[in-house]
Order: sequence, then C-alpha cells, then structure tokens
Amino acid sequence: RKSIVIWPFSGYNHWPARSPTPQWWNTLIDTLINNDFTIFHCGWIEEPHLSNLEGYNRCVNLSFFEQIKISLATKLAVGADSGSMWALGAYQHPAIHLMTNWRDGHVKNFNAMSPVNINGISFFAPHSTDKWDHQEILNKVGEMT
Repeated sequence: RKSIVIWPFSGYNHWPARSPTPQWWNTLIDTLINNDFTIFHCGWIEEPHLSNLEGYNRCVNLSFFEQIKISLATKLAVGADSGSMWALGAYQHPAIHLMTNWRDGHVKNFNAMSPVNINGISFFAPHSTDKWDHQEILNKVGEMT
C-alpha cells in the first residue's frame, strides 16, 4: 500500500474558510483507502475523526515534530493552507495544496499563499472549502505516487 499524509485543517480549524469540511475529507480519504492507500491524519489534537475504514491512522496526538517525521516517510502530503504544508515544502516533499482566498483583500495572485515547494502543486477554490473536485485531486494523487 502507498501512504499519504493529510493535514486537513488550517489554524486549528478556527478559520473554516481555509479548509475543506470533514465530510469532504471523508469522501477523499475513503476513496483513497478503497484504492489501496494508507492514510495518516496529522494536525491539531482536537481535529475530528475522518474515517472508520482500516487504513486510516490518526496521528494528531503526537508532537508537531513527530508528525512532520511521519509525513516525510509518506509518498505524498495533501493539505489545506497551513504551516505544516510550508514545513513539508521546505523539505521539497511531494504535496498537493488546497488553497483558497480566505484573507480579506485576496482577490488576485491566488498562489500568493501557496507553500514554496518544487514538488508541490496547488489547487484553488474561491471562497469555499468544498469546491475542490475530488476526481481532479484523485487523478493528481495517482500521478504523484
């Protein structure tokens, strides 16, 4: 099985406009697991449980440093606009960034907040958290793993 780390929420989910909903993540995670991927969920300890399938591993109780180490052992990271995705970008870890213009006045240059990562790609959805197309993300996961 190939392994993927997800960093689903930004800012401890205090800014919901930055991150997909738990339901959006559940659909993506369950589809990936059903396609023979193992998922590691990293992030803040209070983040919701996102799947009941075998192959979903919730690692939010570990330190940030330990979660980054787990992330670097996976084939790919998928995450919202967050410091963790920036940290993985510093290691040039393959990544898919889910970006939106959640900041006031962010009306152009939609990649301005994207992590710097030569092995990363950013998908943009304006002012929304669930408008990223699952199939488009799944296709990119297939290409990158």
